[in-house]
Amino acid sequence: MNLDNRQITILLLPFIIAILTYIFSDAIAQHARYFFPVYEEYADKNLKNKAEIYLQIEAQNESYMKVIKDVENRNKNSQWVSNNVLYNAISKNDSNTDTTTQPAKQLSQDYPLILQMSFPKKDMAIISGKIVKLNNTIHNAKLISIEQRRVLLQFKEKQKWLYMFN
Repeated sequence: MNLDNRQITILLLPFIIAILTYIFSDAIAQHARYFFPVYEEYADKNLKNKAEIYLQIEAQNESYMKVIKDVENRNKNSQWVSNNVLYNAISKNDSNTDTTTQPAKQLSQDYPLILQMSFPKKDMAIISGKIVKLNNTIHNAKLISIEQRRVLLQFKEKQKWLYMFN
């Protein structure tokens, strides 16, 4: 069989290319990444975007839960203050006491007020469960002065100091 140079080249060229490709496969793969981006890079970009969105949602959820926790703590603290700090005029009934032997206490008509808390810096006080500011009236009494543990009330004819824990 007589083959010329061209036919021999065509016959051996695929084997030569295969051997060269096998030898330089790592270099060819590295060089090919510059021209053709790998699917993993697209997957990584997509994953990074989704991770950023997830982290933003998680941060918003954490801040929301922190606000909810602060509101619960504030409500619990205000309940504690109202139960333990503010003076409560209502006392519990004792079953051992005989009410027939003790006369009922009656407050005078012009002085049925109880001072529970005073805030001199803010010019307000809590009197009988109501918040009263300076120069406002409560039960026909005008609040004239506020001090640390007492307030001055102006009634129609007279002025009286109302003391806390009296």
